[in-house]
Amino acid sequence: MANPTRLLANIVRLQPNDSLMQVRVVRRFLTPLECQQTIDLAQKLGDPQTQAVAGLRCTSQSRIFPSAETEWIYAKLEQALKDLAAVYRFELNGFYQGAIVATINQGEGFDWHVDLGAGQDATRKLTVIVPLSNPADCDGGDVEFRHARSEPPGQGELTVFPSWLEYRLKPVTTSDRVWLLSWVSGPPFV
Repeated sequence: MANPTRLLANIVRLQPNDSLMQVRVVRRFLTPLECQQTIDLAQKLGDPQTQAVAGLRCTSQSRIFPSAETEWIYAKLEQALKDLAAVYRFELNGFYQGAIVATINQGEGFDWHVDLGAGQDATRKLTVIVPLSNPADCDGGDVEFRHARSEPPGQGELTVFPSWLEYRLKPVTTSDRVWLLSWVSGPPFV
């Protein structure tokens, strides 16, 4: 059996990480023109699918992966996340699941959920969301966190948070709303 004094000594040396429940926003991440270019790329390169999972999600979405045409998007994401990596103190490896451009239609939304899960989703460390459409052009569709606070992001503003935080995108009441969604992966939490 381990010596309890020795175990306590190890615990005392642990450093708290107060960022584990924080939501970070990077203002002016994408310009309105870059938001439209991202939407256009998703329509050109993506494989549009409609997804409805037991009330969790109901959207049309196109998945885009790193390529010559999307390199600029991933370069911007990587730079922003390098700046935030020190905040969260996670070991990060990359965007293994690509990114999704999701169109949330009027009356639809993402219900409460977390992005960390089993299997491939167990490697998700950070969730990244960026509104590509102008929130002033529609009502609803705002991001809301159950146990964290954050102002709704404006068009092109990057929101980053640990993938275990519970969140939702409220139902869109007028027009459609388009979001860029991705996950930064790393070794599974143990």
